[in-house]
Amino acid sequence: WYQRRVREHLQHYYILNLIEMVLYCKRTIDDHKGVGLFSSSKIVASTNIIKSNLIVTSLDPKSCKVLCNYCFKECSNLKRCSKCKHLRYCSENCQRNGWKVHRIECSNLCKVPANSHIPSLIRLTALFLSSSDIRREYSVDNLMSHESIENEKIRNYYPFVLKGVTEILKGGHSVEPMDVFDIYNKLVVNLFTLEDGQLQTIGSALIPEITKMNHSCDPNCVLSFKGRTAYITAIKDIPKGTENYHILHSSTKAISYPKIDASRSI
Repeated sequence: WYQRRVREHLQHYYILNLIEMVLYCKRTIDDHKGVGLFSSSKIVASTNIIKSNLIVTSLDPKSCKVLCNYCFKECSNLKRCSKCKHLRYCSENCQRNGWKVHRIECSNLCKVPANSHIPSLIRLTALFLSSSDIRREYSVDNLMSHESIENEKIRNYYPFVLKGVTEILKGGHSVEPMDVFDIYNKLVVNLFTLEDGQLQTIGSALIPEITKMNHSCDPNCVLSFKGRTAYITAIKDIPKGTENYHILHSSTKAISYPKIDASRSI
């Protein structure tokens, strides 16, 4: 709901109601840092500062075969989506709950062979390119981009992203390489690695509330997951007026760039 509030407020200061406290979100001068969250009162260590339900997620190809695509629980009797054959669910209830987002991409995924591997970054790039509504809902166009940052790994992986997105969206959407490059670079910066209870990587998630925070190698907060809920928890006392920096997540792993298996990947 605060996405609507952000658009209504002045350019420099926003008031966000998160959990039981109010945080001020002030735009910083540094273009690379963008928006940062500052505490309006002292925060005691171990306090959950942000609790966010995950909406836009994508399991990696390996996890997609053994975990429910909605609740992320391991199940030996997963049922595939009867239309696209890519996503699997442990129950009809999970399938219904996941349909809000999956309905946007289901028809597009039908164009990709069911035994193909779709990396999370490619799937989510195609998802946001195919729906301006979901881009607006999650303010994707306003996210910081990696486009101006020289990173050889990011640029080398882009051709695979473009190829995969084109395969998913062929026939139904026009694919402009620069549009793909723009969304891809924003997701590289703002996606979070999704983990299970054993801190094993299972996919990626876009969490709008937490993208407002900046990363630090000396953080005062940590990101963790419990099912479809993300938590930002203070790991030290945070004085009033201090910017809240997070470590990427509890295991400190970053977004990965999977090796491409040309015979099975799109």
